[in-house]
Parts: sequence; structure tokens; C-alpha cells
Amino acid sequence: MQAELMARLKGLSGKYRYVLILLAAGLVLLLLPSGSKREAAAPAEVPSAAETCEERLSALLSRAEGVGKAQVMLTLEREEVRTYARETERESRQDADGSQQSESSTLAMEKSGSDTLPVTERVDAPTFRGAVVACEGADRAEIRLYVTEAVMAVTGLSSDRICVLKLG
Repeated sequence: MQAELMARLKGLSGKYRYVLILLAAGLVLLLLPSGSKREAAAPAEVPSAAETCEERLSALLSRAEGVGKAQVMLTLEREEVRTYARETERESRQDADGSQQSESSTLAMEKSGSDTLPVTERVDAPTFRGAVVACEGADRAEIRLYVTEAVMAVTGLSSDRICVLKLG
């Protein structure tokens, strides 16, 4: 293919040959990959509300007196639900037969830095089904009570849905 291209270039008149060579060189340079590979940015993994709650509760309980190291697992009845704002356009037209109405709805978007994100109208918190807490101080009844009360306060669970275990 290069030989055929060179043969055609030689056949052209002298003053256009160098212009065409420069254009071809420019095209080759444009097609070559650049030195820095720019990969498409993958969306960052956003932890769910339940995972965030587990981490924060584990950290809090671990700092409480007598509890020691603590790990929390929460099970969900229902995930966090987000409701997004919508923009609705209504159009009314009068025809010979009568009036017609049409309605179209699109997701409301807002600019956030270089991204365009949907506008969040409402966020419903997750509903928890149960909790298991494993901590070093669980061999003492008063620590189990404190841990149970803390989990009840954060999650809204009743005490019969919370299990506190001794971390081995």
C-alpha cells in the first residue's frame, strides 16, 4: 500500500508533491497513539447507605468503652430509594374536532463540574431487617445491652432483631 502511494506521489507535479507528503505525514501522526494512555474513567464505586451505616457503626462501637473491636452486619428489608426530579411540558392544541392535550416528561439535570447529573428530589433511607454485631466485650451483659441500644438508636430495629456475639 505504501509503495502504491509513493508511486502516485511521484507522478504528481513537483510543487504539489511536498504538500501532499506533509499532509500524509500529518495524517500518520494523527493516527499514531499518543504517549499517555487516557482510559475512560470508570464511575467510582459508591458505597450503599447500608454499607456506610455498617462502617460508621463499627467504628463508633469500637471506640466505646468496654466494647473492644467490633464488626457490624446489617441486613436490608428495602434498599435506599432515590426519586429524581422531572420536567414536564404540557401542550394544548385546538383542532376542528376539539382540543388535544399532550404531555412530555424528561429527567431534570444539573451541571456538576464536568458531569451532568440528575436532580435528586427525595431520598428514602433503607429499611433494615436485622443486625449482627460481633465484639470483644460481648461476654459482659452490660456491654451487650449498650451495643443493642446503640444499634437500635441508629437503625430503628427492635431488640429482638439484633444479635450481639463475642468476637473470638
